[in-house]
Amino acid sequence: MADVSFSTAAAYGQGVTKVGQTASSNALGASSAKAGGFADLMTNALTAARDAGHAAEAHSVAALKGEIGLHEVVTTVTSAELTLQTVVAVRDKVISAYNDIIRIPI
Repeated sequence: MADVSFSTAAAYGQGVTKVGQTASSNALGASSAKAGGFADLMTNALTAARDAGHAAEAHSVAALKGEIGLHEVVTTVTSAELTLQTVVAVRDKVISAYNDIIRIPI
């Protein structure tokens, strides 16, 4: 069971990394002239979500080894969950806005 959760977490981490790399390459191509654009904002948000996930995984492993307490693990995992929920909410709003733009008659 532990191997499944670690492989699932690794697959999730790879997916977030790929999304972050795609966003970074799109940001470089789309907004090279203006710094601090929407693409940079999204790249930073995805990077923060990925880093929070990695921190939660590292704290979970450290707790299994007995190096840190359960309180720190719960705090870190909750923070990672909140960050992921924020990223998902922003993604949903972006998709909703895109759909609204598509429906505008020309």
